[in-house]
Amino acid sequence: MERATTTSPPLAKAAIQRWLQLRISEVIQTPADQVDVTLPFSYYGLDSVATLGISGEMQIWLGRKLSPTLTWDHPNIERLAAFLAHDDA
Repeated sequence: MERATTTSPPLAKAAIQRWLQLRISEVIQTPADQVDVTLPFSYYGLDSVATLGISGEMQIWLGRKLSPTLTWDHPNIERLAAFLAHDDA
């Protein structure tokens, strides 16, 4: 997995959304364009263990520590990407 560069400003929301769509599409084995960024992670059958795993991978990709409750606090791709693009999670 390629690591994102850790330069300022943070990655754009669109880049983070796309990464999440691609990663979730791999987990649920469906095309990325069928992963709706507004639907909750639970809609795709992602339980806390699965989202924690994705969060861990994203932590490596972004090169920064993320809260284990991140997907609980921001329960869909759109909200999570917006948060990560504008804050220092």
